[in-house]
Amino acid sequence: MANYYESSDDGYIFYSGGSYSSTVDYDEVGSNYIIQAQWSDALGTYAPEWQRRACKRFILGLSASVTVSEAILYWYLHDIPVNSAQKSCNLEQINDYLTLAAADWGITVKKDYGACMTYNQAAGWISQDVTTEIEASKTDAYVAFRWRIATIPTGDTGQTFRIRAYEDTSYKAYLAITYTTGWAHKRDGTANASIAKIDGTAKASIAKIDGT
Repeated sequence: MANYYESSDDGYIFYSGGSYSSTVDYDEVGSNYIIQAQWSDALGTYAPEWQRRACKRFILGLSASVTVSEAILYWYLHDIPVNSAQKSCNLEQINDYLTLAAADWGITVKKDYGACMTYNQAAGWISQDVTTEIEASKTDAYVAFRWRIATIPTGDTGQTFRIRAYEDTSYKAYLAITYTTGWAHKRDGTANASIAKIDGTAKASIAKIDGT
């Protein structure tokens, strides 16, 4: 059975005119820019070099004795405003940023998952398998992820991706982690030929019961 860990903090860092500015927390309605690069409107409201990198942090702290068999990161894409560039958004696992600061713009990347959202991505839930990295980080108190523009556009064009904030209880990002606790016993009997649900969670197919 999956255990659910909700994001406990998030925010983004500004880069403009060659300098990194203070971080900003997401707003809870979800209409927040998380990734933006090389974009300005007709009135010049935004500088062409204006960028943002967004981060989310999760409480973890699993026991060293458990084995993570699956870990999936979920986040909700609110929308992608109309713009002219056709760039993707990359997802990375990063070092725990503790309290997000401007210096975390270049924080150490532990895993680059590549493009996780494209310029024509539909709104809705998006997921990424992070099993290997969560197993390696399972005893850490926190685990953190970052979203950034894949390739910086040139000129007055850009790409914006907006995802829901952790304050939004219905759409906050979460980790679904399935793990074993280091011991097991053999079950008696066999599963029925057709099983629709286990513990109230719908399953398309079931290959294993004991996780071994």
